[in-house]
Amino acid sequence: MTTMKTLYSWYLTVRTFLHTCWVLINGWFWTDTFTSTGKFRKKILVIGDDHAAGLGDWIICTQTAGVPKYLASEIQEGQHVRFKWLCCGAGHMKSTSADWLPTASKPAFMPWSIKKNLFTTVFETGPHRDCSVVVIMLGSNDPGCDSEHTSKNVMTLAKELVGRGKRVFICTMPNKGYLEAGKARKGWVITERNTEIKKAIEKHGDKHLLLGADLESFKRQELFSFTGKHFGSKGYKKLARDLYSLMKNPLINVEWLSAQPEIQKMLDERAAAAEKLMKEKGLKVQ
Repeated sequence: MTTMKTLYSWYLTVRTFLHTCWVLINGWFWTDTFTSTGKFRKKILVIGDDHAAGLGDWIICTQTAGVPKYLASEIQEGQHVRFKWLCCGAGHMKSTSADWLPTASKPAFMPWSIKKNLFTTVFETGPHRDCSVVVIMLGSNDPGCDSEHTSKNVMTLAKELVGRGKRVFICTMPNKGYLEAGKARKGWVITERNTEIKKAIEKHGDKHLLLGADLESFKRQELFSFTGKHFGSKGYKKLARDLYSLMKNPLINVEWLSAQPEIQKMLDERAAAAEKLMKEKGLKVQ
């Protein structure tokens, strides 16, 4: 029995390593970094740790893993918005909430892929810095048992992004895998972190900073991948569906605010054309 457990443990380790490499390779070579926003083109960016990077998702060559591709399908099928919404991912595996702070140093995992730090790389020099909406998925990799520390870091990041004119959605963390893998303490720590984040969002009371999908409520085994802690394709599809149901009205609001200058310009042009026509016909302009 011990031998079987050891072999299975090695199997999971090797499979996780190969899967991680596959996700990273597809992310590097097939992520569209040249898409830019415009008059009727807006962008949603998913940032965070392993869950934001799409670890556990089933993908083939030329596909990127995780939430963005499923969220793009939900938006297209929903037909509630009128703009073209580009869904992009900038998750960094094994990153902590502290790694994403504007003042942080490079993360411990793959530091060579980051210029200064994660925040600067993504939101100041990266191709997706022009995003209008940000989805944050952070906290699962934070060390220790201090739930308030995680909440503080996530809220600091979120407030900074809101200050830059972005709409922010903060997702909670899944804990099912830890509770079932004999790591109950880690599972309860994540539950406490989720509680603190929910309290902080409610206390902040900003319509531009909202609670995203509640990942702690994801309990069905079919939603998770072979790792037991990360979502599989069905899990990411449900996550995207839940996110879209929360994001529909804010996305419409972003579209309306973005379109107002264009609408006003069109009205001014029509008014000027009508005034010119009336003058040519000798009519008095009211």
